[in-house]
Amino acid sequence: MIERRPVRGVVLGCVLASSALVGCGAKQQPVVAQAATPPAVQPMPQGELEPGPAAVAAQLRARFERVYFGFDRADINADSRALLTENAAILARYPNVRVEVEGHADHFGTTEYNLALGERRANAVAKLLANLGVGPAQLKVISFGEERATVNASDRAATARDRRVEFRVFAGTEVAESSYDDGSDPAG
Repeated sequence: MIERRPVRGVVLGCVLASSALVGCGAKQQPVVAQAATPPAVQPMPQGELEPGPAAVAAQLRARFERVYFGFDRADINADSRALLTENAAILARYPNVRVEVEGHADHFGTTEYNLALGERRANAVAKLLANLGVGPAQLKVISFGEERATVNASDRAATARDRRVEFRVFAGTEVAESSYDDGSDPAG
């Protein structure tokens, strides 16, 4: 006579195994880890809200006027120094805002000389800003020499507007503002 006990064990084992497989095939709900509760942020007092880079750049644009120089000079006058001191305080507070300091010259002299003179002018302004606390990563010096003249004249008095430093203020990767207030910004 055949014993049926092992068959019952086999059948029972198959039933258990198939129910386990059915359970494995069912969709499981993902386990989502609970995020830690962020620390409470203290609200800033009224009137002291931190502006974003574009707002800071707009503030600087209102102040970053062209700095003019005497013929064959690279020294900064008292009025320009006072204005640059105010700008340095803002730039030091917002290290994510960058400024290109662009040196220019009139057409008197050789191209090489004027490039060097434009660089001396831009370096003088950048050095003053750095001495006032602006980080070196925020400043970029460029000289255009006589290449971006604003005046087409032949006498020294008329070309005084070409002996200047211009500013381009960047917030993030975009040019936020420029001291080219007359729409003559050659970079776009």
